[in-house]
Amino acid sequence: MRQQSSTAVNAMLSQETDEVFLSCLRIEHPELPISLCFVNSRKKLVHNGEEYLGFPFQIDLPDDDSESVSEISLTIDNVDRQIVETLREISSPPTVSHFVVMASTPDQIEAGPFDMTLRSADYNSTTVTGKLCWEDFMNQKYPAHDYAPANFPGLF
Repeated sequence: MRQQSSTAVNAMLSQETDEVFLSCLRIEHPELPISLCFVNSRKKLVHNGEEYLGFPFQIDLPDDDSESVSEISLTIDNVDRQIVETLREISSPPTVSHFVVMASTPDQIEAGPFDMTLRSADYNSTTVTGKLCWEDFMNQKYPAHDYAPANFPGLF
């Protein structure tokens, strides 16, 4: 759990505030020469020396359901065809990081980063829609290794 700054806490608890919270998105993949970085704003944002393009997007959180693995829906305006071209070029799912900063302190992350994997994507002339998934750690083997002579010769 990340500790929010006192400025952010005061802004969240105030009836009125001049602070602006900005949602940022970073799409990374080993096959990409640079990461795709977006901020849900009309203006560009510089976060830790990296430029985030002002680009409209929407993240829809899943229902709180303990029976299934949560999927998050991401919708990005398809104004720039670079996103679709990038999705066509890569051979495996990219990593998507989402975090929130304040406009007054863009280098300080107030919420996140929430790292997910883009599992599927559809697009049309106006939007690119994708399904983001958390790592499914509930179905991973524990312990991760088998205690066999080949793996741990000193035990046997």
